[in-house]
Formats: sequence, structure tokens, C-alpha cells
Amino acid sequence: MMINKKIISGLMFILLSALFTEMAGAQTYTRVFDFKKGDEFQSEIIITSNAMIKRGKQVLNVSSTNNLTKSYKIQQADDQGYKFAVAINKMKAAIDANKVRTSFDTDNKTDTTSNILKGLFFVVNKPIAVTISKNGSIQNAEEYKLEMASDTLISFAGLQPEIFKKGQLINFLADFTYRKDIKKGYTWTDSTTVTGEKAKTRFLVDHIDENITILNFFKTSTNSLLNTNSNGTYVIDNRTGLIVEKYVYIIAVGYQVSAGNMMYAVSRTVSIVEKTKKVPK
Repeated sequence: MMINKKIISGLMFILLSALFTEMAGAQTYTRVFDFKKGDEFQSEIIITSNAMIKRGKQVLNVSSTNNLTKSYKIQQADDQGYKFAVAINKMKAAIDANKVRTSFDTDNKTDTTSNILKGLFFVVNKPIAVTISKNGSIQNAEEYKLEMASDTLISFAGLQPEIFKKGQLINFLADFTYRKDIKKGYTWTDSTTVTGEKAKTRFLVDHIDENITILNFFKTSTNSLLNTNSNGTYVIDNRTGLIVEKYVYIIAVGYQVSAGNMMYAVSRTVSIVEKTKKVPK
């Protein structure tokens, strides 16, 4: 079945837009994070996605596997919070769209004529500034400059630019503080509404000691078009508040609207494995 380039362009935009918004939405955070200028954190992320996108009789099946390395380096630190430089350092992806494969590797730049690959290389090592409070809440963030890399091009690598919403916790930190009275089996629920999306997340303590906490979570979110269910596990360093390991599985079904205001039926599954560490000085 043939699908024209315009439709593929619109469809690719919506593949993975929810990947980096698994933590709860804007709320009051209590933990105070203690970082210093020059501190740097690095995330190694593996994303596997399978999606079916349909409009009328036209169907696009897309599967992808993506490996990327991101860095968060503190450029400023004061009593109000921290300013990070956030960058994608490396990216390797394989995308199959209706049995047509596209590959991308920042360590092996083989095709310099492809606009897709040019666009993807353009976003690598292009840091943006993100400012957070002492509690980890995002206060301000630059937008990615995508002069050569539209949302469509980035989506061919299975990666939307990370969304930094004011008031949300930056995604590699946890608003959780170790207490001796919190035991395995302790549970709580967060309910939020952000920009028309309602989300409810239940957290369950699977393991806790002075060093680490392992949290399981179960989340449902709905907006006017899309229903999303996700579950997973966070491994938290209790000393720093860093989420050192993150395992997430997402199922989404419904409708989404492309950048060209075309509506498509969508179903997708996504798995994410993310490991974050502080880079030694």
C-alpha cells in the first residue's frame, strides 16, 4: 500500500510525543536538591516503539529502536535554583515504516545528502538552557531551534524534543525523601490536570532502604483525543534524589492531529529504559 510523503510527514510528528512526560504534572514539590555549578548528569536511553497510524484506507505501520545519550550540565547555581545546559550528545536509530528502513548514527555519518539525516545531526550537541528551582520545578526553558530539523525529521529517529513545561519536575529528579516510617507496600496517588490533560498516577513502594527506593507506578491519562496507560519502575538514589534507573511501558489509543491539522487514528506501544548518573569531575 502506497502512502504519499505528505501523509508520512504528518504522521511521523505524533509517534512519540508523550515519551518524556511520565512524571506528574505541575504541583507543589517539597524536596530541596543540593547541586553545584559544574555538576553534570548523563542519561543513557533506549526507546522501542511500535505504532499503527490510520487515515481512511491509508495505514502506516512504524517500528523503531533508538539509543541516545543526553547530558544535563549546571551552568549556574544560586539560592533560587539551577540553570542547566541540556543536550543530546549521541543518537543511534533504526526506523521501519511500512518495511522501508531509515538508519541514523551520530558516530557514523555516511549519508550527507539526506535532509532527514542533516536535520537529525543538527539537533545533536545543540544545548538549550533550562532553569529549575531548588525543588526541581522547571521555571524557564529555551525551545529547540529547529531551522534544519522539523518535528517530522526528528520523529524519524523516534525522538521528539523533550518538553520542558513550567511547573513540572525536571524528568531525572524525584520529589521523594527517604523516611524510616515509609515501608514496602506504602502507596499514594497523584491526580493532575495540565493543559486539558487529566492524569492519575498511583505509586507503590516496592523496596526502600537508606540508599535507594524502588517505586512502581501505574498511570492513566486522557485528553480530548487520546487515552494513555503506562506503568513502570523508578529506582531513586535517596541521597541525591536522582532517578538512576527508569523502566516505562506505554500503551496509547485514540486520535491525534498532525502539524497540518489532519486527524489520524493512532495506536502505539512504547518501552523505555533510561539510566542516569552523575558524571565524575
